[in-house]
Amino acid sequence: MDTGNNQQTAKHQKRKIVFLVPGYLDLYKRKGVSELITDRDEFGYFDMVYTVHFPAPRDTVIRLNKRHTVVEFCRPFHDVLGKFPGARYVSNLLMLFTIVIHMRRLIMREHVTLIRSVEPNLHGFCAYLLSRLTGVPFCISIHTDFDLRYRLGGSKSVPVYFGSRWLTEKLMLFNLRKAKLVIIPLRGYLVPSLVDKGISVSKIRVTKLALDFDKLDRIFEQHKKDIRKTYHIGNKKLVLFTGRLHPENYIEDIIELSAMLRKNQDILICLLGMDEDGYYGKLINEKNAENVRYFGSLPRWEALLFKKTAEVNLCVMGGLSLLESAYLAKPIVCYDVEWHSDLIKNYESGVLVKEHDIKGLKDSITYLLDHPAVARRMGKSAREVILREYSRRQISKQLVGYYGEIVQNKAHDKAV
Repeated sequence: MDTGNNQQTAKHQKRKIVFLVPGYLDLYKRKGVSELITDRDEFGYFDMVYTVHFPAPRDTVIRLNKRHTVVEFCRPFHDVLGKFPGARYVSNLLMLFTIVIHMRRLIMREHVTLIRSVEPNLHGFCAYLLSRLTGVPFCISIHTDFDLRYRLGGSKSVPVYFGSRWLTEKLMLFNLRKAKLVIIPLRGYLVPSLVDKGISVSKIRVTKLALDFDKLDRIFEQHKKDIRKTYHIGNKKLVLFTGRLHPENYIEDIIELSAMLRKNQDILICLLGMDEDGYYGKLINEKNAENVRYFGSLPRWEALLFKKTAEVNLCVMGGLSLLESAYLAKPIVCYDVEWHSDLIKNYESGVLVKEHDIKGLKDSITYLLDHPAVARRMGKSAREVILREYSRRQISKQLVGYYGEIVQNKAHDKAV
């Protein structure tokens, strides 16, 4: 018996994946979502998960546990090159070169099974390069509506290379055509547009964003903080917004909404989330202190307690935040944009308001506050949808099936 060969074969049979992800670990900790990184093994389907973050403030390797390692890459010489127009692209290219060199070695050494980019532009191109150099198949997932986000926030919301959205989109479409699969969480309405732009419908897979119900329930078992007492909210009716304070999340509409609600002394609008430039948080606390309060970015468990405490959750643009609010059976008011109408049926499981209809937001919020029985019924209906369609185990099984498709197709290609 050749034990060494058997051990080598067993090693080759292990499933390992590389995720290419924008941002860096400290950023996700500030957002309160860093714990979600460890969900990527899909309940143990992958024996090892390498999450590659870039651009990050520095090069580093962080071992989260025996199954999860985070590898982060910075932009070389960015402090110097970033001062000169166009020179930052040189820094990005140097970073990409560094990533490809180091990650190619890791992928070959560790016999990685699959590469997934969760961003279709620069990260998608990096996935393509690594796939070409290693023979490991790759897939790309799309987590945002780039056209909508660009309309709302411009180049601060979506990548724009060399000042051209056209060029950026061409890069994205090239990457998507080369990927084995294109996975679209939540935003199935993007499929026709992608097909019109030349992406084969046969490689597109639409899924949902998953919630780990057990993990959420444990959070509430472990944390019993009284939000109203801790944050001096008292008996005011709490309307909560959770998300980045950024134009792509309609923050200016929310500020205008707060002015409309100023006369309602029993309503308090609270905002949680990152304010990267420090502009909106300062503006809110200075000009609307009587009925609006901004608490910055809180740990996920504390943000969840806020959501559970609120009378109404305001999710004008929502992803995970919208799903969590629905799981907690809280009445939801959101804009009728993106995927929201898949979950929210108007006046059944929440209220959908036309985009930028700030008076509509105000009227919907006050209606729900004045009709608590209706609000509870909507919240209960939204929770039922979440329990039925957004279970992490259910979505994980679907993703594992998609990953299996890619690996099986690779094996078939080799056999042929």
